[in-house]
This record gives sequence, structure tokens and C-alpha cells, in this order.
Amino acid sequence: MSQYAKLDELIRKTLALGPWQFVELRSGELWAECVRLESVTGRDDFRILDGRLQALRRAGKIRFTGARVGEGWALTGDQQ
Repeated sequence: MSQYAKLDELIRKTLALGPWQFVELRSGELWAECVRLESVTGRDDFRILDGRLQALRRAGKIRFTGARVGEGWALTGDQQ
């Protein structure tokens, strides 16, 4: 199991609620996991979150729709 499995699950659970902008994802349990991983990996917390978003996007699990209100990171159509 990957050290990022819990974070990936939190991201997917959060995005199931609708599109989110990056700054909005920096809160709650999801962000707490990023901070925890920062102490484990030595990478900056925001870079951990960005890296996991990009990894999930490349895997076809999530997509980025835009930076306007009501847009942002969201699950792909087949993940909803």
C-alpha cells in the first residue's frame, strides 16, 4: 500500500462533493494528512497535495475543469 493511499482516498471523497479549487482543498482532514506526510517525506505540504492531484489526473481518476467559480478539480465522469 502506498504512503499516499489515505491522501488519495481523502481527495476522491472530497471531490465527490463537487468541483474544488486548490486553495479550498487546503483544509480539514485532507490538509492534515498533507501536513503529516510533510513530516514523513520532507516535501512541502502544498507540493504533496499538488503531486497527488496530478498523479490522480494522469491516472484518469480526476480532472481539472478550470479556475472560475463552480469549476476546479473534480472526479471524472466514470468516477462519480
